[in-house]
Amino acid sequence: MKLILCPRCDDVVRLRQYRRACDCGASWGQYTTPLMAHYGGEAIPLTMGNRSMVRAVSRVRHYPDPERGERIDTNVVAETCRTFRRVE
Repeated sequence: MKLILCPRCDDVVRLRQYRRACDCGASWGQYTTPLMAHYGGEAIPLTMGNRSMVRAVSRVRHYPDPERGERIDTNVVAETCRTFRRVE
């Protein structure tokens, strides 16, 4: 899953096939193909492992621990890589 983080308003936005922006409008992004996404403005690109999310949700549902949650793998991505590209 591809996301962007706006350093101005701290909003995290999940990307879709249409353009999405953060709450303050300073960052935006969208999928251009099933694997490639473009982003712009002040956005910082992130990826989150879908399987990591599913495993964490499953663990919390089956073994709830009110003192701690479960980790999800999230990565800050280089400004331009093979699946994310900054455009203006």
